[in-house]
Amino acid sequence: MTSISGKIGFIGIGAMGTPMAGNLVKAGYKLVIYDADPKRALALAAAHQVEIAENLAAAGAACEIVITMLPDDRVVRKVVLGEGIHSVKCELTPTRNGRAYAGTVMGREIVYERGREQVQADIDRLNPTVRKSGRR
Repeated sequence: MTSISGKIGFIGIGAMGTPMAGNLVKAGYKLVIYDADPKRALALAAAHQVEIAENLAAAGAACEIVITMLPDDRVVRKVVLGEGIHSVKCELTPTRNGRAYAGTVMGREIVYERGREQVQADIDRLNPTVRKSGRR
């Protein structure tokens, strides 16, 4: 297991994010939090020793890892990529056990812990144009 020495960013302090962030603080991690609703971030800061980021960019810049707990894919894309239409090159290769894919997305190494069928279902769901045309 990799040890985390720096701060962790936590974006999305809602019904699920609040207890998850609280548990990370209780486990000894230093958090930099952000929520679109400042009242949620302030409430968590009142209960736990966390740093509140002024904006998303500040949260990302201050941390080596950022966790998002957001309501849906649309919000995740907006938070991660910003406004507008984006094309992201992603190359994933199956791991030896076939239970995950590893590769790079926008120059960063990732592990996508899903099987081949799950990955294809995600691609089909997110890009129905490719599915309808029969291209893969």
